[in-house]
Amino acid sequence: MRRLVVILAATLFSASAFAGTWEIQHTAGGGYATAITVVEGQRLLVYGLGQDAGSDDAYPVWIDTYNGKDWTLRPGVGKTPGSMLIVNDLDCPKPSRCYALVSDVNMDAFAITNAVITSGDGGQSFNWPPSDQWLASAKTGFANMQWLSESVGWLFGGANVIARTPKINPTHQFPYQWLTPRVNGTRHINIQFMSFVDQNVGYAATGGLTKDQNGNIIGIESLGGMIKTTDGGVTDEGWSELYFGLQEYPDGLQALTEDVIFLSGRSPDGPFFRRSEDGGATWTDIVIPAGQENFGWVTVDVFKAFDRDNAIVIVGRPIGTDQYAHSIFEMTDGTNLVEVLPNPTNFVGGYQDITCTDANNCWVVGSDLIVLKYTGDKDLPDVDDDQGTVIPDSPSQDVIEPSNDDVRGPDEGQQATDDAYEDWDYANAVPIDLSGRSDKKSSGCSANGQTPGFVVLALLAVLALAIGIRKRSAQ
Repeated sequence: MRRLVVILAATLFSASAFAGTWEIQHTAGGGYATAITVVEGQRLLVYGLGQDAGSDDAYPVWIDTYNGKDWTLRPGVGKTPGSMLIVNDLDCPKPSRCYALVSDVNMDAFAITNAVITSGDGGQSFNWPPSDQWLASAKTGFANMQWLSESVGWLFGGANVIARTPKINPTHQFPYQWLTPRVNGTRHINIQFMSFVDQNVGYAATGGLTKDQNGNIIGIESLGGMIKTTDGGVTDEGWSELYFGLQEYPDGLQALTEDVIFLSGRSPDGPFFRRSEDGGATWTDIVIPAGQENFGWVTVDVFKAFDRDNAIVIVGRPIGTDQYAHSIFEMTDGTNLVEVLPNPTNFVGGYQDITCTDANNCWVVGSDLIVLKYTGDKDLPDVDDDQGTVIPDSPSQDVIEPSNDDVRGPDEGQQATDDAYEDWDYANAVPIDLSGRSDKKSSGCSANGQTPGFVVLALLAVLALAIGIRKRSAQ
């Protein structure tokens, strides 16, 4: 996900776009990539869990490129032996400021701590330990984040709460404010996805899944809905309910403008992909075809919409207990999803995240540490044309900020003032090289550099129960 840019749909490119081409740029024959972000230009960063052929052991890896096509895989190194860092999401609001939304898994204690760690060198190294982190429990983890600037971001896709960062100072301290939106006195605690048009206007999609004691999904709760904020989500008065109580679960949300919104999800009737052109008041379902292989799709894994008429949609479903199938569709007329054939990977595997530098250059990552590149042939505006409004790093005067009393500091209830920042003990924070570019010998996972597969699967099951390793749309 990238720094939020507001672009009028009519200026992005014409509706008469042509289908693009797809190519495999990287694959490892095992493992799974969980997050990708653009650092700057054609420089991208991917996190994943590697897995060697014939082995059930997993280990953290980073894959990066400086030109958008030649990728280098390196082991994650530099943390504490006996623990493993799982990155749920990555974002670089600017090249010198990157964030990783992480779950730190302690193998000895079988405990999970969740936090946001920061990088000041484009993701080459991240500060550890984090300056602030929430409870050492998987139930408070978040799956996704969206940054409106380098200092204002949202964390969501967790259990019962969302969080907003009102301020981040130059030493990378990370205060945050717990938020539970209330609409007419009703608390909305099942927010799975959020998408902001600017620092004030944003949408949140709600939903819930029923699971058995092993974490298997056995039903969809009647918690599907959408709420909207017009003041950055910091007051109850700014939230309004568009709809609620549907038996559906969101898998992705993308607001292009205050009017044009795309939503993906699942219901008892199967997966859906729909568009609103009036700010969520009414919706148009865009039919997801069965496709050449007719697998019977279960979810929309990832999607990216460029304007009202143009989008990339990837759907999937589990096959048996350890396999996954997918298909890629493109929409160029605002109505029809057309399957990409031949499929670059012959429908094998699933996808977890997508990022784009523009409407003609996108990268998708997923199983087998695959990086799939999309190259389009769309009419983009000239560089001198109006590119829309880039949300400033400093909030405008009309942005409502939370009160200092609502911001967590190192001590509960401490106000986030400049003096309070100076009192924070950050002396023990040291850079850890998560890109594998150091000579450090300590591993990012277990003492021998790998984590037994059954342990990883058990821990991932715990994470899935709490935050869901869910697929996402590009923000």
